[in-house]
Amino acid sequence: MDPRAALLVGTLALLAGAVQAQRPPWEASLKDGGRLQVDPTTMRPIVQTPQGTTVQLWDGVHRLEDGTTVTVRSGVVVPTQQMLEPPAPVPAPAEEPSHCLVLLRKTCGLHDECESQESCGHAQQLLQMERDEHAEHRGSAIGPAGWLETTRQCEQALADEEFFKACNLSQRGSVASPCERLVDKVCGRAGACDGAPACGPAHQLLEGEYGERAASPYPDALTATSGQCRLALEDQEFFLPCDR
Repeated sequence: MDPRAALLVGTLALLAGAVQAQRPPWEASLKDGGRLQVDPTTMRPIVQTPQGTTVQLWDGVHRLEDGTTVTVRSGVVVPTQQMLEPPAPVPAPAEEPSHCLVLLRKTCGLHDECESQESCGHAQQLLQMERDEHAEHRGSAIGPAGWLETTRQCEQALADEEFFKACNLSQRGSVASPCERLVDKVCGRAGACDGAPACGPAHQLLEGEYGERAASPYPDALTATSGQCRLALEDQEFFLPCDR
């Protein structure tokens, strides 16, 4: 073999070994009890018994709790496809927007279409006060039992439908959402088909999508109702296109 090719093969083998070594042990529960751990480098099986001791799994075929089997030969596990697959990434916990940010979106609109509304100005002030309080208390543990005072005010304001009214205008972003496209399809751009049976339901879906986006940390992202509107856009029986 060419020396350069041999060097490349050896380097790739070392890299593969390094990546494999970084992987955590493969784990599964045995049907007869105990937790099986397989070292990704040596493929040696270790069992942690219910009593807390660890023993090496003997040669043979062993059934797991999910009904699959693991085979051990000469003290080494015969790898399965499941073992060779990289572990699934753990999803990060969903970030929740603050009550004051939700209040701002409710009264001002997603794109500040109701910024002239008096309650929008109050929501903007509350959001800035909340941010200032967070900066002042940075590093301290503030949970649901110890919310900032402004956060509490915003939570109460969200329930006040008399003054902190929801913005009743809907200014579109640079890209129309699925529910906006659905309303355009069945109601018409200028509302030419507002009397169509599907127009009312389409507007209800748009309101639901709007509310979900307002309460999301990523207001331009698609929501569950966006998915419903995508399906409705393909519907050729009820959500018929406006013909005027």
